[in-house]
Amino acid sequence: RVQAQCTLACFYTHLDQPQHQCLDILIDSYDLGMRVGETHYALLSALAYVSNYTYIGLPFGPVVADIRGFDENFKQYGQTLLSHNLGCHHQYSLNMMGEASNPAILDGDALNSSQLLSKANKMSTQVYYDCSLILAILFGSPSEGAQFANLVCSMHDVDGTGFYAPFVRMLVGIAYLRMARHTGHHRRYVRNMKRRCFRFFKFWMKHNVFNVQHKYLLLQAELLTVDRHVDVDRARQMYSKAIVV
Repeated sequence: RVQAQCTLACFYTHLDQPQHQCLDILIDSYDLGMRVGETHYALLSALAYVSNYTYIGLPFGPVVADIRGFDENFKQYGQTLLSHNLGCHHQYSLNMMGEASNPAILDGDALNSSQLLSKANKMSTQVYYDCSLILAILFGSPSEGAQFANLVCSMHDVDGTGFYAPFVRMLVGIAYLRMARHTGHHRRYVRNMKRRCFRFFKFWMKHNVFNVQHKYLLLQAELLTVDRHVDVDRARQMYSKAIVV
């Protein structure tokens, strides 16, 4: 049950249900796994819970407290890799709460990024790039956002059906469109956005992954804002459609 719940919540449930509905499944999987001794999948469930939580816009205070408790178990069971990934989300949450000296940089009290990257494997690097991409879009320059978008796209695992994939692909598109507006090089960055974002959303929607349509519509609305000749009302209608879809 622990293995099944963790796998379904990470790779299936989010495809046709609101992503927040995965949270109860993952925390139940964590609690049950720790009780019956299935610690590996229990700790994977804890990490997935934190990732889901920090990506869907809920208040960060409660998850920071959860992270501290999870990290003690990660270290107790020698899960160094998972602890590094958890550290990325911990520092990201602190940055988003305004408790980092430089909110645009994923480094500080909870995470030493240079130490992480010197020891990181593919999974840790991907989490680092994903969190850094969000911070670069919110707090950094357009060029920093495009830089991390390129790095994220170099990690091929992001193309899977994990709950983070559609969200991260949407962020990649936003970073490229932001750079298009900043530089005026519309053709180059719009082409990057379509090749690295639109085609994935079209594939998902072709196969009836209904829970990504709103992200696709948001990207379409953002694309309309890049073209100065497009009527503002068209973009507004697309944003409204994304809200209600």
